Amino acid sequence: MDNFTYNTKIPLQILAVLNKNRQKIIQTYATETLYKESDIDLLWTDLETYLNHFNKAFENKQKIWQLEKTMYQDFERKSLYIRKKHGKVLICLPYNAVIPLLPIFIISFCVFGNAAILSPSRKSLQTAKFILNILDDLFQKNDFQIDLFENGGKEAIEKFVVTKQVDLLFFQGSSRNRNEIYNQCVSNGIELIYEGEGQQVTIIDNYIGNNAHTTLTAINQYISLCNGKLCTTPQIIFANSTIFNELNDNQQIFVKYDTLDEVFDYLKNNYDYGLQISVFSSRENEIVQRIYKGINISRITINMNPTFQNSLLPWGGYKKSGYSRF
Repeated sequence: MDNFTYNTKIPLQILAVLNKNRQKIIQTYATETLYKESDIDLLWTDLETYLNHFNKAFENKQKIWQLEKTMYQDFERKSLYIRKKHGKVLICLPYNAVIPLLPIFIISFCVFGNAAILSPSRKSLQTAKFILNILDDLFQKNDFQIDLFENGGKEAIEKFVVTKQVDLLFFQGSSRNRNEIYNQCVSNGIELIYEGEGQQVTIIDNYIGNNAHTTLTAINQYISLCNGKLCTTPQIIFANSTIFNELNDNQQIFVKYDTLDEVFDYLKNNYDYGLQISVFSSRENEIVQRIYKGINISRITINMNPTFQNSLLPWGGYKKSGYSRF
């Protein structure tokens, strides 16, 4: 794959077809998930951004691959470092982010020659089927090999992983069955990329927007986006004791802390996930350094909407949040 080429027009061609059918896709997805259409619009923006910048991202990635290749040859001139496709990939998707992830995963695997078996959640099956249907002609013209499995992730794993019909399982969903899924892949010699739950932690060290009202408005916005089903939705919210009482009068969603030591003691001893910690503070450098030194976390947001997602950035986590190189 060092000299790999693909049809560089396809990302924008996919986007054009999707945008032509945007309202129907969003309405279908809103019906299945009960998401607000305005919330789905935000997810759609991420999808547009990814497809608009796909070619540039790939160009940059190739530069990194070339550096890796020459790096190893510094130690052994005859060594050959080659990247190759996975082969046949089973992609299990949760219902909470079919937009933007379904088109993103299709292009990201299939443009490199992998064959894909898509197993979306049955809670978003109609949305997935509609997207695949409108893109079918384009996929066929570009020799994308895509099959749809409609019976859910558990049955897909039994059908394709246990019987060794795929080379890779890309699983995104609940962390509850993580051990079983790992064991099934290891037992059958199937490569696994696993992305579990986020269980995002938010630390509010001082007010967002300088007052309690603005803080509560922001927090309610974050926890209600897409009905609170995103990996980046705040699940545990710490509030500094200096602002806790005013914030907690009617909410009952905050955990009070007096010192940062209390927060980090809790995270070290009780927090088994590793996707994201979000910080709202005027002393963000101190808090971030504490996180770096003591907590294995993949993503830190600072004084920004924690639910913001950009699929062009690295993703994945530690521990129960799973592991992904993408």
